[in-house]
Amino acid sequence: MSLRATTSFAITLSLCALPVMPLAAKDQAGTPKVASPSPRTQPRLIVAISVDQFSSQLFKLYRNDFTGGFNRLAQGTVFATGYQAQAATETCPGHSTILTGSWPWRSGIIANNWFNMKAERGDKKVYCAEDESVPGSNSENYTVSPVHLKMPTLGDRIKEAKTGGISVAVSGKDRAAVMMGGKTPDDIWWWGGRGYVSYKGVTAPKSVTDLNARLDVMLESSVNPAAAHARCAPLVKPVVLSSQQTVGTEPLPTEAGDAKGFRALTAFDQSTLDLAIGLVEERSLGGDDKTDVLAVSLSATDYIGHSVGPLGPEMCTHLMALDKALGDFFEKLDARGTDYVVVLTADHGGLDIPERDAPPTIPPSARVKESLQPGPLGLDVAADLKVDDFLIASEGPTGDVYVAKDVPAAPETSIVTALRKRILDSGQGEAVFSRAEIEATQRPVTPPDTWSPIERVAVNYDAERSGDAYVVLKPNITPISDVSGYIATHGSVWDYDRQVPILFWGQGIEAAERNEAIATVDILPTLASLIALPITPGSIDGTCVRLRPETGNNCR
Repeated sequence: MSLRATTSFAITLSLCALPVMPLAAKDQAGTPKVASPSPRTQPRLIVAISVDQFSSQLFKLYRNDFTGGFNRLAQGTVFATGYQAQAATETCPGHSTILTGSWPWRSGIIANNWFNMKAERGDKKVYCAEDESVPGSNSENYTVSPVHLKMPTLGDRIKEAKTGGISVAVSGKDRAAVMMGGKTPDDIWWWGGRGYVSYKGVTAPKSVTDLNARLDVMLESSVNPAAAHARCAPLVKPVVLSSQQTVGTEPLPTEAGDAKGFRALTAFDQSTLDLAIGLVEERSLGGDDKTDVLAVSLSATDYIGHSVGPLGPEMCTHLMALDKALGDFFEKLDARGTDYVVVLTADHGGLDIPERDAPPTIPPSARVKESLQPGPLGLDVAADLKVDDFLIASEGPTGDVYVAKDVPAAPETSIVTALRKRILDSGQGEAVFSRAEIEATQRPVTPPDTWSPIERVAVNYDAERSGDAYVVLKPNITPISDVSGYIATHGSVWDYDRQVPILFWGQGIEAAERNEAIATVDILPTLASLIALPITPGSIDGTCVRLRPETGNNCR
């Protein structure tokens, strides 16, 4: 796979024709100085942004280089090391925690995909944002739905409270839009492969149809990456993965019509931000005395991370351009006179490729052995037990493992025991927790930086959807053996995947650097406190975080 479709954009004009505001004044160091809006009782618009695969490591690495949107948010209340604390650090569960205030054990979103071994359909895999009750649906060809989400989002709660607020969600991925938008959004749009789409039967507003028309024209030509940034130049160093694949260099433009490659460009995130602003304008979000919610998930960072790894020049170039795009986005909100609050975080972090020249890690970084992939592993376990049947199902070499229910010659406990031995004898396995061990583990109530691996699994466990065992590989093991496709990923229980920034900025929010180990489930109760939206005690996992003196007494 070539590097060509892996980052950023060369389009300098926003896709939406909106007024351009002057740049903010700068201090002597050249950093924009943006004052938070003056305090007021309640914000009129809450903007919740998730930057997919934007780890705490990346935020800290480039923080001093940001001059746009990331820099503005860094002038508010900053938790540089927050947590997506659950074991499954993936897009669907990660996004589900942000605006529900709930871990997967409560929300039901335990992974991007899980397995229902008793399902009547041939495809036992279930996609987190599908409605498998639709005739003919399967995990690859599905009807997008929030049916699996068990907890209400902030937008849902505002609807339940009948305050008159509007809820809008936009994303480059359907699952991210669904998990942040919830069950009752007024507008929800995600990238459908050639433009932004919504649920079947939904009529697109003018802002969406206009944007899609412009994108269709743009995709007929090549889309160049962002201009190289001086900060990224020292990172340029070719890393050869195969005779067809080299990463670590500045990328080439996408080819005309390469809609798939477009997803790994800053232009992709720019289009999502343009969609968000278009809906703000058309829906007049924040334009009256009701509090509206705008959820935005930006996906290009994740596609770049998977394609080339998160610590190369490609990601650096993208983040510098995204910083500017976010700055422009906030200036457009400023121009409307909107009284708004922003929270920005991520759904998970990510592990860099082991082939890159980097300081030694302990344990050493490596790719997972092919023998630990589900196919070979299942055959080996079956051979160990002298059974002809394929005994297990799993998405990959880490996470939930499901045991077949119709193999009388191999009891479930024997299969898990054989699986554990194979994993641990490989030298790359950290632990294999059985369902019984997970169920016996009390869910932790201490800060997430203190949790043991099995406690991280325990908050991820749903009795109806989780597997019969949970595999944890050793730290710094990339669970990808074959580099012909994606070469880097996330999803582990380790902190490089769990740690994400959590940044609050807005009306009267204190400029403060906070070191507490808060989690993404704390975002919902914190935002709810700003708008006096009641949350029943004990009904969610998060707790309110103090952002300003007048925030309620329950905030820490």
